[in-house]
Amino acid sequence: MHEETTSTAFQEYLLRKMAEKQAAPLTDYNRGAAAMLLEMHDVYQQLLNNQSVTPSEPDEE
Repeated sequence: MHEETTSTAFQEYLLRKMAEKQAAPLTDYNRGAAAMLLEMHDVYQQLLNNQSVTPSEPDEE
């Protein structure tokens, strides 16, 4: 039960952060921050599901 509460709280936190970033003027920084939050959410879900985590390749600039 504790894991479910932690998972839900973490997902709500990520959704709040993504909403904050989306409300701000769209800059390269905000795009990168939103992408990072989405990737963190995916990795967290994989960890919860006991799947192996493969980090994405860094973007080339």
